[in-house]
Amino acid sequence: MTLATDAAAFFDTCFDDIGQPITFLKNTGIAFDPYAARIVIIAYNPNEMIGTVTQTDLRGYLLAADFTAGAIPIPTQGDRITLSGKTYAILDVDANTQMISGTLLAWIVRLEA
Repeated sequence: MTLATDAAAFFDTCFDDIGQPITFLKNTGIAFDPYAARIVIIAYNPNEMIGTVTQTDLRGYLLAADFTAGAIPIPTQGDRITLSGKTYAILDVDANTQMISGTLLAWIVRLEA
């Protein structure tokens, strides 16, 4: 096993334990195609609310393995997620900070209600 494989297994376990099921809605330009995935939601700390980040924004972690296993298109700005009956717009996507040895573990997304 490599560090990246171990980290991916750890992320999968964490998402099993604390992740929530969502409907990822991929913006096709004409409609939104639905896909099942998981997300971990973490609120922003007050000291992180700078620039365009607001009090109502949420930080979400989307498990990359869900997307590759389900042949789901990668998340981009303009896509949406539905969580517990509420739809959130994806404002920003970070595909760099949750990567180990070139293996993407999760995307960090900024969500707006």
